[in-house]
Amino acid sequence: MECQVEKNEHFRHLLFAFNQGSKAAKAARDICAVYGEGAIAERTARDWYAKFKNGNFDLKARLSDEERLNQLLHENSRQTTRELAEKMECSMLKNYK
Repeated sequence: MECQVEKNEHFRHLLFAFNQGSKAAKAARDICAVYGEGAIAERTARDWYAKFKNGNFDLKARLSDEERLNQLLHENSRQTTRELAEKMECSMLKNYK
Protein backbone atom coordinates (compact mmCIF):
# COMPACT_ATOMS: atom_id res chain seq x y z
CA MET A 1 0.00 0.00 0.00
CA GLU A 2 1.39 3.36 -1.00
CA CYS A 3 1.32 6.03 1.67
CA GLN A 4 -1.35 8.63 0.93
CA VAL A 5 -0.06 10.98 3.63
CA GLU A 6 2.98 13.22 3.39
CA LYS A 7 5.72 12.34 5.85
CA ASN A 8 5.28 15.54 7.81
CA GLU A 9 1.68 14.56 8.57
CA HIS A 10 2.94 11.71 10.76
CA PHE A 11 4.04 14.27 13.37
CA ARG A 12 0.37 15.15 13.82
CA HIS A 13 -0.40 11.46 14.27
CA LEU A 14 2.30 11.29 16.94
CA LEU A 15 0.80 14.22 18.79
CA PHE A 16 -2.61 12.54 18.67
CA ALA A 17 -1.13 9.29 20.05
CA PHE A 18 0.77 11.24 22.73
CA ASN A 19 -2.43 12.94 23.85
CA GLN A 20 -4.13 9.55 24.06
CA GLY A 21 -1.41 8.33 26.42
CA SER A 22 0.16 5.92 23.95
CA LYS A 23 3.90 5.19 24.18
CA ALA A 24 6.21 6.45 21.41
CA ALA A 25 7.25 2.97 20.25
CA LYS A 26 3.62 1.86 19.96
CA ALA A 27 2.69 5.04 18.10
CA ALA A 28 5.51 4.44 15.58
CA ARG A 29 4.43 0.81 15.12
CA ASP A 30 0.80 1.85 14.64
CA ILE A 31 1.72 4.49 12.05
CA CYS A 32 3.89 1.98 10.17
CA ALA A 33 1.13 -0.64 10.31
CA VAL A 34 -1.21 1.75 8.52
CA TYR A 35 1.13 3.67 6.22
CA GLY A 36 3.86 1.12 5.58
CA GLU A 37 7.17 0.04 7.03
CA GLY A 38 9.52 2.97 7.36
CA ALA A 39 6.76 5.58 7.48
CA ILE A 40 8.33 6.82 10.71
CA ALA A 41 11.27 5.58 12.75
CA GLU A 42 10.82 4.67 16.40
CA ARG A 43 13.73 7.00 17.24
CA THR A 44 11.92 9.88 15.52
CA ALA A 45 8.78 9.12 17.52
CA ARG A 46 10.78 9.12 20.76
CA ASP A 47 12.41 12.45 19.87
CA TRP A 48 9.02 14.01 19.20
CA TYR A 49 7.56 12.58 22.41
CA ALA A 50 10.44 14.18 24.32
CA LYS A 51 9.51 17.55 22.79
CA PHE A 52 5.85 17.03 23.67
CA LYS A 53 6.75 16.11 27.28
CA ASN A 54 8.70 19.38 27.52
CA GLY A 55 5.65 21.33 26.41
CA ASN A 56 6.83 21.90 22.83
CA PHE A 57 3.86 21.17 20.59
CA ASP A 58 5.04 23.35 17.69
CA LEU A 59 4.68 21.13 14.64
CA LYS A 60 4.74 24.09 12.28
CA ALA A 61 8.39 24.93 12.89
CA ARG A 62 9.42 21.38 11.99
CA LEU A 63 7.30 21.42 8.87
CA SER A 64 8.87 24.69 7.83
CA ASP A 65 12.38 23.26 8.24
CA GLU A 66 11.50 20.27 6.10
CA GLU A 67 9.90 22.45 3.45
CA ARG A 68 12.97 24.70 3.40
CA LEU A 69 15.32 21.72 3.08
CA ASN A 70 13.26 20.29 0.22
CA GLN A 71 13.33 23.67 -1.49
CA LEU A 72 17.12 23.91 -1.18
CA LEU A 73 17.58 20.38 -2.50
CA HIS A 74 15.25 21.10 -5.40
CA GLU A 75 17.31 24.17 -6.30
CA ASN A 76 20.57 22.17 -6.28
CA SER A 77 20.62 18.49 -5.40
CA ARG A 78 24.45 18.42 -5.40
CA GLN A 79 24.86 20.54 -2.27
CA THR A 80 26.87 19.10 0.59
CA THR A 81 25.37 18.68 4.04
CA ARG A 82 27.67 21.46 5.24
CA GLU A 83 26.32 23.83 2.57
CA LEU A 84 22.76 22.91 3.45
CA ALA A 85 23.44 23.39 7.17
CA GLU A 86 24.90 26.84 6.52
CA LYS A 87 21.91 27.90 4.44
CA MET A 88 19.52 26.62 7.10
CA GLU A 89 21.61 28.24 9.85
CA CYS A 90 22.01 24.95 11.68
CA SER A 91 23.36 25.61 15.18
CA MET A 92 25.48 22.42 15.26
CA LEU A 93 27.60 23.79 12.44
CA LYS A 94 28.80 26.71 14.60
CA ASN A 95 30.75 24.30 16.80
CA TYR A 96 32.87 23.17 13.85
CA LYS A 97 33.94 26.50 12.39
